[in-house]
Amino acid sequence: MELVFLGTSAGAPTVFRGLPSVALRFDDGSICLLDCGEGTQRQMMRCNVSFMSVERIIISHFHCDHHMGLSGLLQTMNLNNREKSIEIIGPKGTKELVEHVLEPGYFRLGFDIIVYEAGDKDTLDLGKYTIKTIENNHCKNSLSFCIEEPMRRGKFNLQRAKELGIPEGPSYRKLQNGESIVWNGKRIEPDAVLGPQRRGRKICYSGDTAYFEPLSSLAEESDVLIHEATFSEEERSGAETFKHSTATDAAKIAMLAHAKKLFLTHISGRYGAGKELEREARKIFPNTTVAEDFMRYDVRYPE
Repeated sequence: MELVFLGTSAGAPTVFRGLPSVALRFDDGSICLLDCGEGTQRQMMRCNVSFMSVERIIISHFHCDHHMGLSGLLQTMNLNNREKSIEIIGPKGTKELVEHVLEPGYFRLGFDIIVYEAGDKDTLDLGKYTIKTIENNHCKNSLSFCIEEPMRRGKFNLQRAKELGIPEGPSYRKLQNGESIVWNGKRIEPDAVLGPQRRGRKICYSGDTAYFEPLSSLAEESDVLIHEATFSEEERSGAETFKHSTATDAAKIAMLAHAKKLFLTHISGRYGAGKELEREARKIFPNTTVAEDFMRYDVRYPE
C-alpha cells in the first residue's frame, strides 16, 4: 500500500502546494482518492497516478478546496473512454453534489457513478477494506474516516510443520493459503501450522476539524494518521474561530490513538515548508512529518 500526497495546502493553493487530495494505492494497483481539490488530476499526472485506476473517491466535506477537482477528473476519465463504474463516498448531500458537478458540464458519462452517503459512526464494508466514519468538529456534514484492511492469516510455523512430518512444497503453500491437506491419512487444518491472525493496515484521515478527541478512537493503532494542521499554537485563536487544528492538536490525537506515524497536511501558506509546525508536533509525537506535494510513503503490514 502506498500513500501519494497530491495536494497539501489549506484553503487556497500556493506555489508549492496544491489543494487537498491524497491517493491511496493498494497492492492490486487500485486507487482510493481522499478528497479531490482543484487541480488534482494534474497532480496525478505529475506523479504517475493513473486516472483509470481510481475505483473510489472519498469527499470529507463540501468546502470547495476539497471537491472542486471532481468535475474535471470525471470528464478526463470520460475522455479516456472509461467504462468501469466509480464510487464516490461522502457525507449527507454527496448525491446532490455529484448532480451539480455533472449538470453544467454538458457531457454524457460513459460509466456509472455509485454514490454512498455516510453519517456519524457509519461502517461501509467493501471487502478489500472497511471504511468507518465519524462526524467531526469543523462544519455541517464534515467527516473524518479510517480505511482498514481485514485480518490476515497468521505466520506459517515451519518448525510445527516439520514436527507433523509435512514435506516442503505444495502442501506448505496450501496451508499458508488457508487450505487443509491430507497427509499420512490424516486431515491437517491450516490452524495447526499457522499462528494467531494478524491485523491488516489502517489509515486514518482527519479531513478538516478542530481538535476532536473522539477522532483518537477512530484512529486507534493506525499505521498512518493524516491530520490537518492549518495553524500553529501561536495562532490558536484562528484555529478556534475557523474550526481547524493546530500542529499540537494533531500530535495529541496521534499520541492518544497510539498511531505509528503522523503526517501533517492542510498547511496554511503562512508556514511555507511547514517545518515550524513539524517541530511543534514532534515535541508531543516524535514520529511526525509535514506532508509535501508528491511525497510518497509505503505503508507496510504490521508485524
